[in-house]
Amino acid sequence: MINCCIFEDDTVSNLFPITETRPIYTCHVGISSLFEKFYQAFKYSNITLHCRDYLKPTLQDTYKQFPINNINTGSPCLLYNGRSIITEKLVNKIKKIDPNQNTLFTFKGTVIVAYLKGNLLEVAIHLLQDLPNNTTFIKELRSQCVVVELDECNLITTPWDIIDYNQEYLLLDCKHSKNLGIIKGHISPFTSINEESNVFIDKNSYIEDFVVIDAKKGPVYIEQHVTIHAHTRIEGPAFIGNHSTIFGGRVSNSTINSFCKIFGEITTSIIESYSNKAHSGFLGNSYVGQWVNLGADTTTSNLKNDYDNIKIIFEKTKITTNKQFLGTIFGDHVKTSIGTKLNCGTIIRVGSVIFNHNFSKKYYPPFSWGNAEKQEFFKLEKFFLALERIMKRRKIELSDNYQNLITLLHKSYTKK
Repeated sequence: MINCCIFEDDTVSNLFPITETRPIYTCHVGISSLFEKFYQAFKYSNITLHCRDYLKPTLQDTYKQFPINNINTGSPCLLYNGRSIITEKLVNKIKKIDPNQNTLFTFKGTVIVAYLKGNLLEVAIHLLQDLPNNTTFIKELRSQCVVVELDECNLITTPWDIIDYNQEYLLLDCKHSKNLGIIKGHISPFTSINEESNVFIDKNSYIEDFVVIDAKKGPVYIEQHVTIHAHTRIEGPAFIGNHSTIFGGRVSNSTINSFCKIFGEITTSIIESYSNKAHSGFLGNSYVGQWVNLGADTTTSNLKNDYDNIKIIFEKTKITTNKQFLGTIFGDHVKTSIGTKLNCGTIIRVGSVIFNHNFSKKYYPPFSWGNAEKQEFFKLEKFFLALERIMKRRKIELSDNYQNLITLLHKSYTKK
């Protein structure tokens, strides 16, 4: 049995606000997280997680059965970059590694896989004490490794990459599940399903009359305890996670994770667990973190009027995305007021509450309060009071570890 470790590298800040509260490998693409995809390929291995030290307690709360930041040096270990989305082709390459040879897979200057043993594994563990720099990692390892430069790799290097890969993995994940064509939930008499062989609806899910599920262009995958109300149209590829409710509207080419409440038009987007868009408004080409609440008529623009490439602003840096379509990247715990209209390429970081919004404003620092014209922050005491109320509605208790993480982030950001 091989030892494996999925790790973060020093590019985590390039993926903010997605990675401010968790490693990228815990985020969803398709119907599962990057870690779950890796686990399915190597579930018979001893798997260790590696992350920033301050994330360890909350990560351990979620992944109780896996050691964190504790690699066994007594036998060889396969180190895997958590920004890389596993593919069948890459799995096959990994399985062909000679167990007697230290081996390094790289892609455009990034370490993707490092199979190491003995002293070289000790070197790598030392580098992992901080977030490893890929240039240094390669420099320290390559002289004693068989080095393979990959000709392709699904690597997340920007926040919008995760949106771009979602459609590809919706198709792949649904196909690999081998569940398509199985209907276990309750289908009302006037529900319309096109291409039933491309649809999966799990048990204890309820689909009301006058719902249209159209799987002609891609699969539709609905987990347990999902309720879809009348006058909803779901166009594949699409995934609806367990205990989510769709109150109406149109969902297409999107991933909606567990315990979400959704209404309106959603296309080409990812919504992480426990987030709400329970009212009308358009969400397109966007990523929504956990515990986000979008007020009524919150709408994202995802295309410039002149169809030019969209630029984002991160802190004081303007970045050209080379994307014609890009909506908003919402960090965890973001709240928007009713009627909020967001410009294409807007970045809203963790814990921000948006009201009196100016459409031209495209960047909100962490824990912003209001419209960011003045440097006002969501006060920590008020943040926790709101969070406890929100979690109580979902019958979840705010843990000490999560409270400590938010406190640390709030202090580090608001003292600047």
